Amino acid sequence: MLRAWACDPALASSIGVDPFRLRAGMWIVLLDEDRATLFREATVASEANIGAPTAYRDYADPVERVLIETALTVQNDLLASLRSGRLSDDSGHRL
Repeated sequence: MLRAWACDPALASSIGVDPFRLRAGMWIVLLDEDRATLFREATVASEANIGAPTAYRDYADPVERVLIETALTVQNDLLASLRSGRLSDDSGHRL
């Protein structure tokens, strides 16, 4: 059950109340193949998550625009991390 939660690509790409960084620490124990699969799936999910807020941003009021820009910054950083594999633990072990 913990593995299913930690490896859910849709939830892992969310910036909601359970952000990806909570799961990311658990990805270090995955087999390389499983981690690569998760990163590919989470990349697709992250790309999908960016589309709607980006399109809505231009129509949002000034207060919402700040929220959207902040969410997009986090989402784009996640996407860059997934693409580069630069997620790491404190020892410098790169995922």
